[in-house]
Amino acid sequence: MEDKIILTVFTDPMMGLSYESEPILERLQREYAEQLEIRYVMSVLVRDVSDFMTRSEQAMEPEAGIRAYCKRLAQIYKSEESIGGLPIHMEGFCLFDAEHRSSRPLCLAYKAAQLAAPEKADDFLTALRHATVLDCRPTSREEEILRIVRNTGIEEASFTAHFHDGSAEAALEQDLAYPARQSNGIHEGRIGVLKKECKIMADVYTIKVVYTGCEDRIWRELQISSNALLSQLGYTVLATFDTLAYHLFSISCDGDSYELPDEDMEISETECLFCVKLSDLNLKVGSKLEMVYDFGCEQEFSLEVVDIRPMKKGAGRAYPKITAGAGLGIIDDMPADELLELIQDIDKNGSSSFYYEAKRPEVVWDYRNYDMQLDNLLLKGEIERIAEGYSAFEAYL
Repeated sequence: MEDKIILTVFTDPMMGLSYESEPILERLQREYAEQLEIRYVMSVLVRDVSDFMTRSEQAMEPEAGIRAYCKRLAQIYKSEESIGGLPIHMEGFCLFDAEHRSSRPLCLAYKAAQLAAPEKADDFLTALRHATVLDCRPTSREEEILRIVRNTGIEEASFTAHFHDGSAEAALEQDLAYPARQSNGIHEGRIGVLKKECKIMADVYTIKVVYTGCEDRIWRELQISSNALLSQLGYTVLATFDTLAYHLFSISCDGDSYELPDEDMEISETECLFCVKLSDLNLKVGSKLEMVYDFGCEQEFSLEVVDIRPMKKGAGRAYPKITAGAGLGIIDDMPADELLELIQDIDKNGSSSFYYEAKRPEVVWDYRNYDMQLDNLLLKGEIERIAEGYSAFEAYL
């Protein structure tokens, strides 16, 4: 008999993507039947709502700030509706308030259900998830949880005892300390799935990147995995545009800005370049992003998604790569209008006499000397070097 496939799902009953993944898990259960066992491990997505609130929301009175966050979270939920095709209703969404600031009670409730009625626990989890995402019930409150307990047919007295006597709390702590989190790079508050013989294919995004303010003289077309973090996209841009990569940078999309954390400014994971993947942005062909490098000089890049297609199996290591481009790169600390003047002088004179002292002091800099083959040859090493430099900011997460 073949070994059973154990699919361990790290989740939280409030997680919209877990709700949208239900059809996938149901299909896997039908396809593999007795060969598949699904285990749910609670992850406590929101330990405290303030961790995910923007600076403007945190500046408000607590109730007003949390209401604003809930409104923004509802929009995030709604944007996930197309992933699995399941309906998401966010009218009056009010999961959190000043007294109910965490999703921990929801995770604790699932552990209590497992202890009180293990055969009904997964049905309870589904009902709790639907009440949160589909019915917009305030499921962080115990009275709402108990309503679902009764509807699921779990003995309320037994559930309540486990919920309050520390046994469910101990079981939840075991989930949060699950050894596979460290060995698979999953940490508390982030959601992941361990898979055996079940692999979700990534997409390849083709993105055209133009250095703003230089009349499209300096641009690249790059391909990158949808699983890449926004920080990795930034490193790729900094590498292929030949920067010194010693300034801060940010990336924005659809009005949302993603930044590097630092000691002077706290940001949530949903605003952090180290935490958000390209796939999290729900990009489509025609989607546009902006990248700003060096907040003093403000060297800007305009990015547009020009193609999206499934990644071929086993091709992940081929990315990122450059597929087209022009212009050697940019010059750190030189505004775009000055660089454009230099480019125009080179065009006018037919040659360059400019030396980029900080980069290659012994070689004349000429924007026309872009070598895409050499760029690709050096690209991954440059990205690795740049990533190591910016890794110091991870300490502020």
